[in-house]
Amino acid sequence: MRSLIIALQFLTRIRLFRNLSLNEGDFAGAIKFFPFIGLLLGFILALLYSFGRFFLEPFALAVLLVVAEIILTGGLHLDGLMDSFDAFLSGKDRDRKLDIMKDSRVGAMGVLALACLVLVKLALYTELPHRQMVPALLLMPVLGRWAAVYAIVLFPYARTEGMGRTFSSNNVSDLLIASLFSLALFIWLTPSLYFYLSLPVFVVFALFICERSNAQLGGLTGDSYGMIIELSEAAYLLGMVLLSKI
Repeated sequence: MRSLIIALQFLTRIRLFRNLSLNEGDFAGAIKFFPFIGLLLGFILALLYSFGRFFLEPFALAVLLVVAEIILTGGLHLDGLMDSFDAFLSGKDRDRKLDIMKDSRVGAMGVLALACLVLVKLALYTELPHRQMVPALLLMPVLGRWAAVYAIVLFPYARTEGMGRTFSSNNVSDLLIASLFSLALFIWLTPSLYFYLSLPVFVVFALFICERSNAQLGGLTGDSYGMIIELSEAAYLLGMVLLSKI
């Protein structure tokens, strides 16, 4: 239960306990619950959509969903996205890239990455047919956080210290639990067998992002995990939109 609360309080702005005593093992054990927290976020987004569609036009509703996710997560993953793009597109060596990711200032590449991601999500929310919106909103945060679990378990951490290191785990059982939960939910919520095609495409994309980030830094960081979550969410939405058009 402590690990579940840690996952909730780290990945969202929801605070159940202000003064919870923690140890390193609690953090490492929390990662298997990441997809569970994704489902909670997805449930809130699906509720907003279900009520909002009666009062708002599609674009306004898409803006509401994007803003709601930022508020719920505190923009944590977007910060990682911006820092990662600032570093990866800097053209510097590995050590300098890691320094850039630690810098609290945001560069031009980070701002552009944020703007592009927000625009892509707005467009995809607007394009996705109504009958696929609720399943997509429920699954998107789950799969994004599964990708983070995959990255944490199977790739080394690039720094000797840092917030992300507290979640570092080589426990494959954590990945197995997260994978079984995510897969069961995907099978239950995916509207038809045809849309199962989105899963292998999503997985390949998530693995590609992890591999490229690892190649850039010789490991991953907390910022990398945030970037992986955000890009994986967008990739899943894109897959659903493309399949709905075929």
